[in-house]
Amino acid sequence: MDPPEIEITSDVADAIFSHMEDARDIARARCLCKSLNEAGKYVKKVGYVYRASENEGQPMPKIWEGMAQDLRRKLFLIQLRIEIDPKLQSKSVPAEEQALLLSNPCQLKKWVPSTGNTLQHLCIIDYGQQAIMKTSSILEILSRNCKRLKTIDLRNMTIHTKNCEQMPALRSFSLDCVTINTDAFNDISDKMGFLQTLAMRGVFGIQTGCLSLPQLKVLWLELSTKAGGVKLDLPSLSKFQLKMPCPEELCITAPALKSIAFNLEVPKCSAIKFEGLSHLQELLNGEPNFLSLSIICGGMLQNKLNFDIPCMRLGGDPNWLGVLNEVMWNYPRLPTMAGSVKLDLPSLTNFQLTHHTTEVCPDELCITAPALKLGES
Repeated sequence: MDPPEIEITSDVADAIFSHMEDARDIARARCLCKSLNEAGKYVKKVGYVYRASENEGQPMPKIWEGMAQDLRRKLFLIQLRIEIDPKLQSKSVPAEEQALLLSNPCQLKKWVPSTGNTLQHLCIIDYGQQAIMKTSSILEILSRNCKRLKTIDLRNMTIHTKNCEQMPALRSFSLDCVTINTDAFNDISDKMGFLQTLAMRGVFGIQTGCLSLPQLKVLWLELSTKAGGVKLDLPSLSKFQLKMPCPEELCITAPALKSIAFNLEVPKCSAIKFEGLSHLQELLNGEPNFLSLSIICGGMLQNKLNFDIPCMRLGGDPNWLGVLNEVMWNYPRLPTMAGSVKLDLPSLTNFQLTHHTTEVCPDELCITAPALKLGES
């Protein structure tokens, strides 16, 4: 049945749709009148979430085909988010439906080409284990069809960069629970040379690699597998978060770096080198082994130092096993230290502070430890 005849100006229709992101709300609004039905073709932002409770009894092929048809009707789409409900991400996908994974190239080719002329921001959150087991050519498809993409956020999949074209418009690239190989890691520098933000959280599969991105300003590097060697040449980097098993060799050149947060236990067999940290202002340490801190800081910290000492005991599951009773903590040997040192240890009960001789003491030392048993410290 056609929508009723109600005249709504294009400005009003645009204002209505600007407050809608869920594809279901947009579809309902388009049924109200012909003006909104027509304006719905021009929405700039839309999101699709697959929830089992809302789609019970509907076959998956019908659901995804409906989404693809809807996307092909969007003439000026700029921002798109497609995701599987978090409650479903850990569940198994029937074998007959695994071809319908969001990162499956056959599914992508049904809607990506029609949005390529306008799409600038894309987020795809696929199923969990099954999606990670299937390698996707999603970057190749996006690089060929979506030349205006500025941000890409991919989660729960395995990707490669074979036949991937240049992506000069891309400024932000985020991977979460994604498997990539060494070639794909190295290709980031070649194919996405104008990146300003790169986030790699829970990334698997990198054995060795090199990043050389002259315009990168923010880097979150959280690798889940130990690499043999990693080299980072990032002259514009200002903020850096590092959390991963320590590689055998790690060389970071970041002369503009101002803030770094890290959780990296450095074994004696590893060769770690930080070069050119002449502007380091703030450092957050989440690892009680302060050999790492000495290597990174090297006397060049100018302002603020925060220690986030891990006081939690987690099992391999990981299950919560309680709070550590004792934490042996040694103040690191720093040649110079100006500004303030802040220690926030909410669960600490037994605390030993050994202050090595330093040439310059901090101007201010603040320790917050409400659970500390003073008689035993």
